[in-house]
Amino acid sequence: MPTDIKISCQELQDKFNRNEGGYPARIEELRALCVYDKPAHALSGQPPGTMSKVFKYFDGNNAVMCLQFFVLPSGEIGASGRRDPKRLLVGDTSYYCS
Repeated sequence: MPTDIKISCQELQDKFNRNEGGYPARIEELRALCVYDKPAHALSGQPPGTMSKVFKYFDGNNAVMCLQFFVLPSGEIGASGRRDPKRLLVGDTSYYCS
């Protein structure tokens, strides 16, 4: 079982962008499970009709990352245009932020 370590959201984003763990580059190969799919909160600054989604991604039976992002009515990713990691497995360590 991996060790959980809380880090800042910026540190987690940096690990994700550096492709630590190798999973971000393989996102299309991983099994995805939507665990949250609701209208974006008005305070998020997203256009009306935008959805907030959270997906868990699995390599086999192992959850390897959890990503949040906004989906605009057009189907494009909103806000920064990138997925925001909330958890990332790197080796035997599961990094997360709140």
